Amino acid sequence: MKMAGLELDEARNPFEFLGVEGCKCRVMGCFASKDEQPPKGGKKGGKKSGAKEGTSGNIVVIDNRGGKIQESYDVDKKKIGEGSYGTVCVCVNKATKQKRAVKALSKTQMKNIEKFKEEIRIMTIMDHPNIIKLYETFEDKVKVYLVMELCTGGELFDRIIELGHFTEVQAALVMQQMLRAVYYMHKNSFCHRDLKPENFLFATKEPIEKTHLKIIDFGLAFEFKKDVPMTTKAGTPFYVAPQVLEGKYDQSADLWSCGVIMYVLLCGYPPFWGDTDKEVLRKVSKGQFSFNPADWKNVSEDAKGLIRSLLKMSPKERFGSCLAWPKISQGLNKACQTASSAAAVAVSEAMLRRRVSFLAFALLIALGHWCTTLTFTTPFARRLDEFLKNVEADELKKGETKAKSAKFAEAGKAQKKVPTWLTELDSSLALSSVEKRDLDEARTWAERARAEGSPLTQEDLRFFIKDALTSNDADFATLWLQQLLSAEDIKPETKKKIGLLAVFLIARQKGFHQARNILAEGGEEPSHWLRNKARWLLEILRAERGGLAALGALLDDALQAGVEADHGVFRYLLYEALKLPDLAQVSKWFDKAVRHGVVPETPIVNHIIGEVSRDSGLAGAEEWFDRATAAGVRPNVYTYKYLIQAAAKSGNPEAPALWFHKSLEAGVHPDVVTFNTLINAAAKAGKLDDAVKWFNMALSMSIRPDMLTYNMVLAAAAQAGDVPAARKWFGLLLDDGFKPDVVSYNSLMKALMKTARTREVEELFWQMKADSIQPDVVTVSTMRWALGRQRVKELLQDAELLSESEVLDWQGGQIASAAA
Repeated sequence: MKMAGLELDEARNPFEFLGVEGCKCRVMGCFASKDEQPPKGGKKGGKKSGAKEGTSGNIVVIDNRGGKIQESYDVDKKKIGEGSYGTVCVCVNKATKQKRAVKALSKTQMKNIEKFKEEIRIMTIMDHPNIIKLYETFEDKVKVYLVMELCTGGELFDRIIELGHFTEVQAALVMQQMLRAVYYMHKNSFCHRDLKPENFLFATKEPIEKTHLKIIDFGLAFEFKKDVPMTTKAGTPFYVAPQVLEGKYDQSADLWSCGVIMYVLLCGYPPFWGDTDKEVLRKVSKGQFSFNPADWKNVSEDAKGLIRSLLKMSPKERFGSCLAWPKISQGLNKACQTASSAAAVAVSEAMLRRRVSFLAFALLIALGHWCTTLTFTTPFARRLDEFLKNVEADELKKGETKAKSAKFAEAGKAQKKVPTWLTELDSSLALSSVEKRDLDEARTWAERARAEGSPLTQEDLRFFIKDALTSNDADFATLWLQQLLSAEDIKPETKKKIGLLAVFLIARQKGFHQARNILAEGGEEPSHWLRNKARWLLEILRAERGGLAALGALLDDALQAGVEADHGVFRYLLYEALKLPDLAQVSKWFDKAVRHGVVPETPIVNHIIGEVSRDSGLAGAEEWFDRATAAGVRPNVYTYKYLIQAAAKSGNPEAPALWFHKSLEAGVHPDVVTFNTLINAAAKAGKLDDAVKWFNMALSMSIRPDMLTYNMVLAAAAQAGDVPAARKWFGLLLDDGFKPDVVSYNSLMKALMKTARTREVEELFWQMKADSIQPDVVTVSTMRWALGRQRVKELLQDAELLSESEVLDWQGGQIASAAA
């Protein structure tokens, strides 16, 4: 659950954003280096901790001046978040009536009080509109209460997934707020060290232009000193700077992370990607990245330039100091001003899949050999670590089976737990069956041990199951699981704790039905083991490479075994079907999700409607809309956007307005993209009056038009051949602070061409040259209609766009082709 800057989940440490090390992590602590111990006492106006050691329930963590939270706040008993370490509720300040979030943390679960106090100190110092605010702290004998800013807008990452598309202007606004907060932190000598989309929240659910971005999670933050490098390897995969991996870095590591985030925002995947952990590390260390033309063709050079500046390998060349902020701010402002129609990026399904998959890929990297030297904080890594809390990392390495077997045999003899027959036969020979993977021999001596009255003990079975997991051997996992389930002296909860991963391995390699049968034969209720294992199913589906048919078979197998598939499972399947696209399979899985009580999420339905509209037009899109809403899906602004786009292509001039009014009746507030779609439909129909009507309606609803909006109205004026209107809207575009691009000039030139104003066409061409606007093939084609082919060639030569024999390397030779 995500509320008020908090992430609570029973399977992970719910207080990682506060630095409380509740989970049993296998990674280094944040303050592993001696030179980075948490400072003692307050500083820079922070509250003194007043720490006193006593029993866990009486430790004075904070100084609350003796007050109780109930004296200042009315706390709602309804929990908005809950985990194994505490709860989160909404509270109301009795004096100001302001709503805030209060987080109650159990003292008994605090494993590192000093680290917790340091994070509280840092959060108390922070006072910036783009950093989450800690208002007050309270404490009683058993709990600590943190009263914080209530943020309801969700994570930055989730917002972009939800939008389905975004503009360069929006990305610039987000980065501007992000870097202002980072600048403030660095100016006050604090380095965050874990900047990533998950650690940014929006204050409200309003559009990006109307809400504030907030940095959260100061668990890895550190107060640095000038010219003294930090050494702790802390951060998150994909966002960590190369210098952090080397163990010697400064605050500019935060700006590297900002550069990675900006890259992700604009294309949907990280700049440093690989199929293995080694490959990712190698690419991060080298710092070499590129802008794939297919994904970056609509992103301006200004935005790319800022990313390059933030991802400089040398920290000295990077925007790593406070003095660099004016340059950053200037670059962002320029990006906002120059972003145009080319910046309205529609994120494809492939980008969405990559955006989701790179977070899943963090799970694999977090399990690699390098996770023991870097403090990772990915949700996937934490959840899996909690899941594997009984499996030691050093016991999951290959090549140790022989040594462990010998150690096991020695310990068994010393404790007199080895059966007499095993001792007589020479235990080393019997245990070698595990080493040489002789399943029949292993089963023989295991059953003989049980028959002799000396079955394998709990520790024996724990070791052999770990060995099977290490070897990825489902047959041996089955054998040891059967032995475990038949053990009468082991408690049921202990059996589940030891055997759970063996069940997963069997389900992954042999199917959930096989796992279910083994559990049932062992006297267990399979549903108790499998019902809530949708995450297992999701990982198995992601590893499948046999196509949609194989995915469907795996799903049916899991459902028949009693696994309750969740939104994550059906989300993955539907996106895989949309990838092809296979709309028949999409329909099948959609219906199956609904039958199993899972209502597909609105963003998925939006993509289905978009794909169906391309295949079947407006009728197909409307059919899916009715089908989705009947299933309980709640349409949002982008649902109606897809329908309006389909209506605009339907040939029915009334259809776009009809769906627009339906969205208003549903209480959905339109955005600028909605109005751009309506204006574009009017422009294609040559209805200038309708385009202007939609433009004015957008203004009346407090929606600020963007560059594309003005270009659409200009296109409508050009289509109507209305030169005065085209000049008027060209001027309004300038008055609103936008710089005309080649599309703007082309529309104005088209209007002039339709009225045969040849002299003015030539004047406009030279104005483009003066404004450093490069003509494209549309420009040249329009000029050719107005002036003739020969005159266009002369103008291009005079403007030095054509040499004697070739076109300069602009537009890949398209100008020459158009002029020829």
